[in-house]
Amino acid sequence: MRIYRIQDKQGRGPFKPGFSDKWLEDRDDWDALKPWYDEMGPVHRLGIAGMSMGIGCRSLDQLRRWFSAGEYLTLLRHGYQAVGMNAGRILGES
Repeated sequence: MRIYRIQDKQGRGPFKPGFSDKWLEDRDDWDALKPWYDEMGPVHRLGIAGMSMGIGCRSLDQLRRWFSAGEYLTLLRHGYQAVGMNAGRILGES
């Protein structure tokens, strides 16, 4: 199955400590975009030791819901880009 996410060259997503305030825009829809740990609980515990885990969307339309055009342009300037990848397993879905 294919998923889409935004990440830097090291594979790290943009919601890392101390970085969000550099690219997040003031939006009135944040209540609808809950962090995975608030919505699904500790699903990361379902992962297999030694395997990579990350957060992504099933479609580019879903990805666009999480990141506005302006936010994406800012992330591009900071070395981030949208990527598609094959996922072996989905641990939780919203």
